[in-house]
Amino acid sequence: MNTSIAKKTTLTLVLLLSLLITLVPIVNAQEEWPANQPPDPWKDVEGPRYGGVLRIGSIQEPIHLNPAIVASGIVVLISNKIYEPLVRYGIDDVWEPELAYAWESSDDLLTWTFHIYENATWHDGKPITTEDVLYSYDVFTERHPTGVIFNSVVESVEAPDDYTFVMQFTHVDVSWRSMFPLFSIIPKHVFDISSVDILDNDATHHPYVGSGAYKFVEWKTGEYVKLTRNENYYQKDLPYLNEVYFIFAPDSMTNAALFENGDVDFIAYGCPLQEIARWRENPIAGQYSGLYAGIKGMVNSFMLMNDPDYAKYTSQQKFRQAMAYSWDYDRIIRDETFGIGIRAYTLFPMFGSNAWSYNPNAKHYDYNPDKANELLDDLGYNWDADNKWRIDPDTGEPVALRGTTGTTTSAETEIIVENLEDVGIKVNLKQYTGQASISVIFNDYNYDLYTWGGCFTGPDVSHIEEYLGTAYMMKGSMWANGGRYSNLEVDELFKKAKMTSDLEERKGYYWEIQEIWGEEVPWIPTYATGRESPHNQAFKGKFWPMNVSMHQDPIKNIWWVYGELKETTTPQVTEDIEIRLVVLEDTILDLSTKISDLETQLSTTPSTMPTNIAYVAILIAAIAISVSLYFGLKKSN
Repeated sequence: MNTSIAKKTTLTLVLLLSLLITLVPIVNAQEEWPANQPPDPWKDVEGPRYGGVLRIGSIQEPIHLNPAIVASGIVVLISNKIYEPLVRYGIDDVWEPELAYAWESSDDLLTWTFHIYENATWHDGKPITTEDVLYSYDVFTERHPTGVIFNSVVESVEAPDDYTFVMQFTHVDVSWRSMFPLFSIIPKHVFDISSVDILDNDATHHPYVGSGAYKFVEWKTGEYVKLTRNENYYQKDLPYLNEVYFIFAPDSMTNAALFENGDVDFIAYGCPLQEIARWRENPIAGQYSGLYAGIKGMVNSFMLMNDPDYAKYTSQQKFRQAMAYSWDYDRIIRDETFGIGIRAYTLFPMFGSNAWSYNPNAKHYDYNPDKANELLDDLGYNWDADNKWRIDPDTGEPVALRGTTGTTTSAETEIIVENLEDVGIKVNLKQYTGQASISVIFNDYNYDLYTWGGCFTGPDVSHIEEYLGTAYMMKGSMWANGGRYSNLEVDELFKKAKMTSDLEERKGYYWEIQEIWGEEVPWIPTYATGRESPHNQAFKGKFWPMNVSMHQDPIKNIWWVYGELKETTTPQVTEDIEIRLVVLEDTILDLSTKISDLETQLSTTPSTMPTNIAYVAILIAAIAISVSLYFGLKKSN
């Protein structure tokens, strides 16, 4: 693309930055790092360097490696090193270019156009074109839980040429932008086989034809997934590492031991909080273990089956309230999180950049077994002759819940089972491997009570709808509304919150949702923590240690301090940088003109002052970001 063509469009990377900062206030909130953490022995090593192997530990193992059809964290974590989206989450979850090097929107934000690298190829050498993007979009909106968002707001998608993708929206919606990086592009020529469902396609499990900086080599079930450097990656000089391993541990204590012994370099999933606490007191040389808060903070919760077709007891609102009153939350936080967690009353975050959405006035459930017993009495579940169990009058049998957990039972689960038994509710707890539990919860719905390891509360809080929205009751789809909770009023409030950019208005809708949930108790939150991030300090680079955008981090910018220094070639994106400089200049001038126009309007129509002052503040922030990006690009060019 030449400069004259670039001048005909307005690259809205900057506009998007300002919009996201305005609509979804994001700060890289982080707990204070313990003062006794070991100093970084490699902080002055020159880089980047080439070579080395990064080993990532996880207690979760994926059911497949196709990011276009699932929202599972471990699937995304691995597959997004193999496949690429059009854009990725960057620092503070603002978009960064990936397969799309530039994009623009219409003034009304209803038309978005993405421009794709023309030299990007699949790992088999075939070019990546908008034919792949259109096919992937169809798969994404049909099979991926997040695709529901796009079905409700996108009027049409089209590809005017092989490298331009256009989305037309029916109305302004603030939620899709935070979810768009989950839209991964997969090769049409590999997956579009009429006789084979995409889930049964071998490429879903063995993705030899990807587009990312790393290529799939091997998946040894129960042990690891191995990736290797893509020597023909379209972004020159990247990646830096030779290989990446995702190593699967049977439980969190084993995962922690692997890290402590130097057998893994980063823990992605499954690090016991007691080990975090211990490492804080007794640091490991060359390693760092800490917690990040902010929008990556997670709320640990128990999902309850709300649908009477699948559960008798937990489908009753008063029964769920009794359960919530029966749990000893202080003991859970003490024994499960070793004091690191904080009490959570709702799925909405109490801390970090999205804390504005949390309603402190919604109904809270603290430990009150007397109240729990009162509610159970009201329901007619009376004690047996021995005062051990409550009896179901319809069956004459003890009231019993089907509880599910992983291969190991957490202290939290043990406490909750004990608490429920104290008020006469029996829990038949079954342990499942990761894949088996997913089938039980999201396909068979054969449970009453399920330990949800942690609910992400961002990037935008609209994401929480996926856990409890009626549209997300998608049988067989992981991490969707497996509790089959449905409240049309809540659905409408979520919809309204996504259709406005006014933060106070959005806050009002979310606060009302929490008031409803406070009465209905569709889930029971227990505690909130940051994301654990034990990592090896011998790895450096952008995003490391993957606390920011962990799932979306392509790892291509991470390097090893013992690697080889090489003189890099002139980046092939220089022409793209020149294009961006031109459009940034135009953007800065355009924003300045808008501020001047608004100043004139303010002097003639004072009644518009509150709205326009806020708009001016947005424009000034956008100019500041534009200027910063401009000089940053100037320097890199």
